[in-house]
Amino acid sequence: MLNRGYAYTTIISSKTHGQTLLSHLASLYPHSTEQAWQQKLNNGEVSIDGVTATGSESVAPGQTLVWNRPPWIEPDSPQHFEVLFEDPYLLAVNKPSGLPTLPGGGFMENTLLRLVQKQSPNANPVHRLGRATSGIVLFTREPDLASQGGFHMHIVVEFCVGRHSAPPAPRFDSRSEPTHAMGIRTAKLPQD
Repeated sequence: MLNRGYAYTTIISSKTHGQTLLSHLASLYPHSTEQAWQQKLNNGEVSIDGVTATGSESVAPGQTLVWNRPPWIEPDSPQHFEVLFEDPYLLAVNKPSGLPTLPGGGFMENTLLRLVQKQSPNANPVHRLGRATSGIVLFTREPDLASQGGFHMHIVVEFCVGRHSAPPAPRFDSRSEPTHAMGIRTAKLPQD
């Protein structure tokens, strides 16, 4: 799949004061040589504070460096997931092995995050599983919780594992409303 490219943005730190942009790029992103970075600069892919850069500029603390990586073909990955539970605030999905949870390592669009956000645009993961791992990934649908950095979200989730001949007893979702779905109970905990 050809993605849309990506703009990698960093703020120049005080450690690199006086260094040329070209040497800074080669040390910040060592996957490419200085020659490769010079070609990216020549192609107009890099800017400092919104101005297309040449590489000979001296960098200064606080400057905004942007590398506009052109679109690239991503490695193949599974393009499916199963929704196990959802309510207005929480989404639990079964992630297949081989599908990255988040962008990284050459993956931008072929990720569980992007697939889930096609169906639920405000969903953000509470945690992640490695690409080779299959299992349950929880997403919050509440922007205020996602902005707290989902990994520190104060939500408790209880999964009842096993098969029952009768439906599970009523449980409570993240807003203390009864639900029978999957025997899952969620509750918000008080902030620290």
